[in-house]
Amino acid sequence: MNSISIKFIKGKSAVLETGPLRLEVFEQEQGFVDEFDEFDEASIHVIIKLDDQVIASGRMYEEHPGIYHLGRIVVKKAYRASGYGRVVVSQLVEHAKTLNAKQCVLSSQTHACRFYELCGFQKDGPIIYDQNQPHQMMIYNI
Repeated sequence: MNSISIKFIKGKSAVLETGPLRLEVFEQEQGFVDEFDEFDEASIHVIIKLDDQVIASGRMYEEHPGIYHLGRIVVKKAYRASGYGRVVVSQLVEHAKTLNAKQCVLSSQTHACRFYELCGFQKDGPIIYDQNQPHQMMIYNI
């Protein structure tokens, strides 16, 4: 029987669980480098597992007082378009609300902007480039 679990982990220890999926998607599939950074330690990570397999995750950290930056939102290829990405985003936003957030922000790959708009985010500012990939800043006002 398949069992879904959702948990939050604060700090870099979450990378022990999320690291393989993040490497698979961001480095192997999409060609990014240096997947892990100093924000992993400061972040609250949400992890979705199906049985014992990590199938989706994301993180957030307080970028400025009351403003939480969401990122590294990832879903295993076989589970995309199954709603897990929305669950990750909604879990992070809801958790930010419990921390008295005023706003959540993220830098979306431009091809994913529509997904984030469906999650309640709005485009903000010009397109920027991260590792030669076009990104769009997006905001969610609470």
